[in-house]
Amino acid sequence: MFKTRLYFVTHALPLLLVGCIGQNDLTEPDERRILQGSATIIASTSGTNPDTDGYTVSLDELLSAPLPSNGSHTFTDLAAKTYQATLAEIAPNCSVQGSNPQTFTVAGGSNTDIVFTVTCA
Repeated sequence: MFKTRLYFVTHALPLLLVGCIGQNDLTEPDERRILQGSATIIASTSGTNPDTDGYTVSLDELLSAPLPSNGSHTFTDLAAKTYQATLAEIAPNCSVQGSNPQTFTVAGGSNTDIVFTVTCA
């Protein structure tokens, strides 16, 4: 009888306790933090008659936000993948230098900066 109890305490009980601790309990990092990142869209506007009311920026035509003429907006909690950022509501006397839309990749756990340079006449 004593050997049975000793076996239970030394072998079976520790296995039961280990089995009660879930895989995600204290041992694995929060997967959402690893799989999500952010993107900061930056507008840099110059020229003699700049667009004072700002722009609208959209990601994959699903998310959108106002963007100041010389400012930024950060989209958070983005899945780690490739996106397209599009700058819209640009005044007729202004033009985007470079690509519009811009393709970029968000890496999990980090921030990506995307800069739109706008020149206004």
